[in-house]
Amino acid sequence: MYRFLLTPKWLASIVGVVLAILVMIGLANWQLNRLYTKRAANTAITESAKAVVVPADTLLPASPKAAPKGSAEWHRVSVTGTYLVDKTVLIRGSTTDAGVGFEVVIPLQAADGKVYLIDRGFVLAPSTADQLPAIPEAPKGEVDVTGRVRLTNASIGSATRIEPIQGIRTVRALNTEGLAQDLGLDLSGGYIAALEEAPADGASYPKIDRAQLPDLDEGPHLSYAVQWFLFAGLSFVGYLYMIKREGDLRLLDDDDWEDDPFDDDEPGPAPASGGPSGDDPPSDPSKYSTKVLY
Repeated sequence: MYRFLLTPKWLASIVGVVLAILVMIGLANWQLNRLYTKRAANTAITESAKAVVVPADTLLPASPKAAPKGSAEWHRVSVTGTYLVDKTVLIRGSTTDAGVGFEVVIPLQAADGKVYLIDRGFVLAPSTADQLPAIPEAPKGEVDVTGRVRLTNASIGSATRIEPIQGIRTVRALNTEGLAQDLGLDLSGGYIAALEEAPADGASYPKIDRAQLPDLDEGPHLSYAVQWFLFAGLSFVGYLYMIKREGDLRLLDDDDWEDDPFDDDEPGPAPASGGPSGDDPPSDPSKYSTKVLY
């Protein structure tokens, strides 16, 4: 009944459907892996953000070529030092709910001589790309900074190359090794996204929008995974239905052929006795005629 599945046409379709189903299952598992990764990252961010504040040098490596451990990202740290305002670097193309703008990054030299990159916050860009916004003044003299550990770009490339705008250094992404060379500073690895600044002189300075924690939702990965599993299941069931339907149609065709009423091999009805047959000539009708006499 299902011998037709061994034909080249059906064998090719079986291979195609199996490959399609395997791809769908693979995409579903990929979405699940992304979901698990997102959940793990959200958990790490939440736990790090709630952890006790520790000195910056305990989590940020001394060499600009090294990076903080992944588990250290978002952990709160503190450091006391002086801003090197003349070494300010802006990260261009940054986005927030307010729009596109710049992140203001200034090196801070600690009392022990170590230099940390401090992302003070975000300023909205002006209407033209070749102009800079008004940058809020940084605290002068000694300042206590509390912030979160962040990782910089892993490699030096076009995104980390400094491009001056109106005499101010700008980059699209931070890389401590590259910036250490360009700024002539022995930077630590990673950087600190500032949350609070406490100047030693107690003076007040213009406010700046601080960096916020990333969105901690899980995204659409679970729904995408369910959809891909459904597609795989529907494809399997649909193909089984096609095979069953094809088998039924072929079976009906075979039955119709066997029961053909017009088959020449079947004997026809015998002629009635005494009547004309195909082998005998018709009788002479004249001998049955009767004349009527008046």
